[in-house]
Amino acid sequence: MRITSSLLGLILVALWPVTARAQTQTPSPRFEQRSELDVAAAGLGLFALSYTPMLAAATIGSSEATKECGSVPRKACPNELAPLFLPVAGPFWMLGRLGDVPANTRELAAIALVIDGMAQGVGLFGLGYGLVPHAVLVKTEQTEIAVTPYGAGLGLSGTF
Repeated sequence: MRITSSLLGLILVALWPVTARAQTQTPSPRFEQRSELDVAAAGLGLFALSYTPMLAAATIGSSEATKECGSVPRKACPNELAPLFLPVAGPFWMLGRLGDVPANTRELAAIALVIDGMAQGVGLFGLGYGLVPHAVLVKTEQTEIAVTPYGAGLGLSGTF
């Protein structure tokens, strides 16, 4: 009786479908330090496109003020457009100096200055954000390989 139950156990083990699984160690998600260079490039482009006209206007205004004053000392002959040399703050500073602009174009000039100042600020923010490394979550996929009896041989299947 004892031999029969042992023999029956061996036969069941031999015929029972067995699946051997080899599972790779799944690396846990990790953080990496990365810079967003495409965001930095877009920020630099936006800043350059919005600051260049203001820089040109301030430079032309400075040369015109120099021509009008001649040999008068620089402090006695101020450049009205000098605040435009300041990035981001210059356009907003110029809002307070729109008194000499004709009334019919004052609102348009104010809107243009606000939009330009905001574009410069967003551009510099994008440049700074893109250049500063920050943590990015990197996920990895789980891989599983299974070896199973298949007919007279073995079958290999996997999940990737």
